[in-house]
Amino acid sequence: VPVAPPAGMSPALATALLADGVVTAEEVAAQKARTKQTRKLERRWTAKVRTLKKRIRALKQIADWNRRGKWKPLIKIACKKYGVSARGLHRLMILESGGRRTVGTTYKGLFQYYPSTWTGSWNPWRRQSIFNGWAQIRATAYAISKGMGPSQWPNTYPMAF
Repeated sequence: VPVAPPAGMSPALATALLADGVVTAEEVAAQKARTKQTRKLERRWTAKVRTLKKRIRALKQIADWNRRGKWKPLIKIACKKYGVSARGLHRLMILESGGRRTVGTTYKGLFQYYPSTWTGSWNPWRRQSIFNGWAQIRATAYAISKGMGPSQWPNTYPMAF
């Protein structure tokens, strides 16, 4: 049975090895199958690495926006995830804190949370700092999506939404 030599192997060497009985046709076929499987795995892992690099770039961008206080793109991300109006959430933030994360004595942060409200079990980001703008944006979008807006911000929610 004629056997094509593996890629990169000279046809003369393949013929000599097969003729001497050192390598059988079955071994050559098995090696070809392993090579094919290895290439398939390589493509799969390359795609995974590409996806992870993209995700890391996005996380770095979010961290940069949070550090510099660029709230609009962060609001868009959170609102898209929770199905909330980005314009309404931005207005609520402006009404509550003017977009300043460190304002407030009794109520704190971008959306003026009372500390015990912030650490409540409803809030998945309760372990983050109350002054973390990205955490407050996500928590607020989440709260509004759960219908908590009017009770949490009774004076400003109606004006924002």
